[in-house]
Amino acid sequence: MKHALIIGGTGMLSKVTLWLIDNNYHVSVIARDSQKMEKLINQSTNKSKITPVLVDYSNDSALRNSIQSLIEKYESIDLVVAWIHSYAKNALNSITQVVSTSSKRDWKLYHILGSSSNWLFAILSGKHLHLTTYKGSSFNWACQGKHLTSPIETTKWSVS
Repeated sequence: MKHALIIGGTGMLSKVTLWLIDNNYHVSVIARDSQKMEKLINQSTNKSKITPVLVDYSNDSALRNSIQSLIEKYESIDLVVAWIHSYAKNALNSITQVVSTSSKRDWKLYHILGSSSNWLFAILSGKHLHLTTYKGSSFNWACQGKHLTSPIETTKWSVS
C-alpha cells in the first residue's frame, strides 16, 4: 500500500486526505488541532488507513522526528502534499531532507501555494523538481479525481 504524508490535512487539504484514503493510500496527517483531527478521522471511510500526527510543523526538531518515526514504521513515504503557512520557514526543507534521505522508494511532493483561484504545485519526483502553476481550478473539483486545468507554466530542475 502506498503511504502519503499530508501537512495541513485537517484543514484546506481534508478532502485530499479523504480522497487518498478512498484510493487505497495509507495517509499520515500532520496537524496541530486535535479536534479537527478527530473530525477528519470520523469522516474517513476507513479509519485504519489514517495515522494522526499532532505536531506543530514550525517546530523543526519535532517535525523531523515525527517524519522519521513515520518512515521507520511504514518504510517509505510515496507522496507528500503540503499546505504550509509562511511562518514555518524551515518546514518544507525539513520535510524534503528527511523524506529524501530516509525513504526507500522514489516519492513525489506537491507543495500547495496560493488560493483556490491560482494553485501552484511544486512537485519533486525522483531527482527532478517541477514547479507548475494552475489557474482557475477549484480545489474541491481537483480532489474528486478530475484533472486540473492545463498548467500555465512548468519549470523543471535537476536535484542532486
